[in-house]
Amino acid sequence: MEEIQPIIQSYIVDFASNNNFLFVKGVQGDGYQTRYADITLTNNGQPYELVRESIRVILRGTKPDNKEIFNVCEIIDSNTIRVEITQQMSAIPGKGNYEISIMSTEKNKLLTSFPFFIIISPSSFDVSNLTSTNEFTLLVDKINQVDKLEDKADQLISDQETLKVELEKTIEDSERATADSIAATTDCRNATSDLRELHKTVQEAETIRISNENVRNNNEQNRIDSELLRQQQAQDFADAEAIRVIQENERQVNTATAITNAENATQIAIHQTELMENLEDLISANEAIRQSNESERILNEDIREDFHGAMQELEDTISTNETTRQEQEEKRQSDTATAISNAEIATEAAWEVVNSLQTNLGIDDDSVTHVTTWSSNKIQTQTQEWFWRKSINNILISSDLWSNNKLYILSEIFSEDSVVDIYYNLNSFDMVAECDLRYTQGDGYLCIIATYTPYDSILIDNIMIENYYSQAEGNISSTLN
Repeated sequence: MEEIQPIIQSYIVDFASNNNFLFVKGVQGDGYQTRYADITLTNNGQPYELVRESIRVILRGTKPDNKEIFNVCEIIDSNTIRVEITQQMSAIPGKGNYEISIMSTEKNKLLTSFPFFIIISPSSFDVSNLTSTNEFTLLVDKINQVDKLEDKADQLISDQETLKVELEKTIEDSERATADSIAATTDCRNATSDLRELHKTVQEAETIRISNENVRNNNEQNRIDSELLRQQQAQDFADAEAIRVIQENERQVNTATAITNAENATQIAIHQTELMENLEDLISANEAIRQSNESERILNEDIREDFHGAMQELEDTISTNETTRQEQEEKRQSDTATAISNAEIATEAAWEVVNSLQTNLGIDDDSVTHVTTWSSNKIQTQTQEWFWRKSINNILISSDLWSNNKLYILSEIFSEDSVVDIYYNLNSFDMVAECDLRYTQGDGYLCIIATYTPYDSILIDNIMIENYYSQAEGNISSTLN
C-alpha cells in the first residue's frame, strides 16, 4: 500500500451544454500524484464514447496567474478520463478556467468541451516559494519521443554496419561453397563414368556366362546322345551272357559317370550363382557410392542454383543408369532362375535315363554281384544328401511389416552357412530394384534389408536353401526376437 493514498473526485462534463456550474476543487501546493479528478464525458446526458486507439484527450486551460496548462489525460474506460491536479496547477490559489479537448491522431479533428473551473484553495502554510510556470506535458512527451527516435536511428546505423560485415562474410562463405559445389559436381561426373565402366564389365561377364551355359547344354546333349547309343548297343548284344556281363559292368560305370556329370552340372550352376551374387555385391557397393554423392549434391543444391541446368542433365544421366541397373538386375534374377531350373531339368533327365534302364536290364536291390545293378529308387536314396534342397514358398510382404527398413523370416532351416537363393515374383521386380533389397542369414533367421523403405507389397515365389530334404514353413517378423 502507498504511504499517501491519492484523493480521487468524480465529476461530469457535458460536451453539449455549458459547464459553468462545475467546480473542481484542490488545495494550494498539493501535487506529485496526490489529487485526481475522474471526469465522465457525456453528450446531452448520454455517455460520450471514446475510441482510445485513435484519439488523445487533453486538459488545457489558464491558471489564476494566466500561466497555461496543456496536459495529457488518462482514459479510464469508454467515456471516463482521469485528470491529475499537478503541482503547477495548484501552485497559485484562485479560480482557473479549463476545458477538455479530444484530438484525433489520424485526422485533423478536434472537439472541445465548454469551460469549467478548478478552484485552488489557499494553503494555511506559506508556500509562496513555489514558482508558477507553464506546463505542457504533451510537448515534453513529444520531445522525449524525438530523442528516442534519434537513439533508435543511431542503433539502426550501428546495426547496418554490423549487417554489412556479416554480409561480406556471407559472400565469402558463398564463394567458398560455390567452389566446393564445382568440385562435388566433378566428383559426381567421375563416379558416373566409373559406373558406366562397371556396367560394361557386367555386360561382358554376362556374355561369357551365356556362352558357358550354351557349352554346358551342348555337352549335356552329347551325353544324352551317347547314352542312347549305349542303350542300343546293350540291346543288340543282350543275348550273349558273357558280353552282357562286360556291358553291364560298363553300364554301371557309365551310370556313375552320368550321376557325376549331373552333380558337376549342379555345382557349376551353384558356382555361377555365387559369381552373380558377388557381382551384385560389387554393384551394390558402387550404388552406395552413387547414393552418397547424390546426398552431397542435394545439400549443395541451394548454393549452386546457377548450375541447376548442368546438374539436371547429370541427374537425368544417373536416372537413366539406374533404370539400366534395374533392368540388368531383373535379367540377372531371371537368368539365375533359368540356370537353376536347367540344372534341375538336367538332373531329372539323368534320373529318367536311369529309370528307363531298369525296364530293359535286370535290377536287383537285394544282392550285390558283378552282374547286378541298383534301381533308381535306391540310387536316389544314396544321393539325397547332396541332391535335395529345402524351400519356403509364396511369401507376401506388405509395406507395413518393415521396421527400420528390415524384415525377418524366422525358420529353423536357416543357418549362418546356408546357401540361400530368393526368387521374387515377376510383378515385384520393379519394387525390389527400386528399394535395393539385400539379405543376410544366421541361425534360425533370414534378414531382408531395404536401402529405401518399400511402399508397396512384395511377393516372394520361393526361397531355396541348399542341403535340406523337404519343403518348410517360415514366419515373417519385423524384429529378430
